Amino acid sequence: MKNRGHTRANILTCAEELMQQRGFHGFSYHHIAERLGIRNAAVHYYFPSKADLGVALIGRFRENFRFWADQMRSRGATPTEAIEGFFDIEERYCAQTRVCPLGVTGVELPGIPDPMKDAVRGLLNDVRQWLLTNLEAGRETGELSFSGNAETRADSMLAALQGSLQLARLTDASAFQRIVEQLRVDLGMDPSPAVREFAAAQAIRSMPA
Repeated sequence: MKNRGHTRANILTCAEELMQQRGFHGFSYHHIAERLGIRNAAVHYYFPSKADLGVALIGRFRENFRFWADQMRSRGATPTEAIEGFFDIEERYCAQTRVCPLGVTGVELPGIPDPMKDAVRGLLNDVRQWLLTNLEAGRETGELSFSGNAETRADSMLAALQGSLQLARLTDASAFQRIVEQLRVDLGMDPSPAVREFAAAQAIRSMPA
């Protein structure tokens, strides 16, 4: 049973990397089997259809995000530290030349299976609500300062981060860094080195690659 659990987890890890680098339609079970040194039938055993794999992938992203958010909260992260941690997760994607799961699935949404679409919308709702909560809390405490309503600000931040990852792939990582720095300016953030170190540490410890 233990080996079966490892095989399933390894398939998901491999599929996650492929999806974020190539898109959901950019890889097949053959690519997974070849990378892991297993047979195609083994992938089909755990995920009879690619729709099953897609739903499991998004479910894993959602579980990971919730786990990370819970860890940030349990460690007493301030809104600034929490948002810095979110930037660090995106920065890790950039360093690995990956696109965030919402960016990948957003582009491919018309062609992905319906059950996977529902899972993607669930992930988006989780991320948006988390970001909205921290933006509102940060403005209330005076940590953050921005114009307009927090919901629109959250959406514009998500759009900017997704676009920055795409732009970084076409140019270089400095494009991502410039956009994130502008987001900090727009939010009135001036995180100290200690805050950035805390946020980066939580991203590494709590958010699986």
